[in-house]
Amino acid sequence: MDNNLNITTRNGNIVVGSLFVPIRDIISDVLDRRRMDWITNRYPVTEADVLDAVDYLADHYDFDGSNLINLRIEIREGFLEIQPTSVSDSIFLKLIQFGRIFTPKDTNIESLFNKGFLNCVIESIEAKLEGSLDTQIDNLHGIIYNSVKKALSDSDLTDQAILDLLKEENEVTVQ
Repeated sequence: MDNNLNITTRNGNIVVGSLFVPIRDIISDVLDRRRMDWITNRYPVTEADVLDAVDYLADHYDFDGSNLINLRIEIREGFLEIQPTSVSDSIFLKLIQFGRIFTPKDTNIESLFNKGFLNCVIESIEAKLEGSLDTQIDNLHGIIYNSVKKALSDSDLTDQAILDLLKEENEVTVQ
């Protein structure tokens, strides 16, 4: 069915693992922000199976008008604190998937989301500064960039200043 051998169909359902667990059940718990150990204890799946399910669904989610991430950003003494206040399911899964690019051995869902989010913010601002980001297109980087700019609409920070703060800290507090 897909490049991933752990994902298949069974009786019309998309399943993962050797015991054919429906990915909708696993993804429901991922979206409920359950910890990896909780999921792997609840279902007969491995961490790799859970991440395969995330990858599969993230790859098959289309962006539409409901792909939102709302942010609250505070700037204190040269420190940028970014707090997502709401995240659509598709953005959440895609940011977990994106985080795996930077930390492929990490299996902590929250950590993968944070890493994906941070790197997506940095890459989107870099792309905008280079003139290669089209913020009118519904893509992950465009959506993240627009959300950051919206959250900072009352600030006089330039894209370069935001990027400098992010790179200086090399970590962003994401709660």
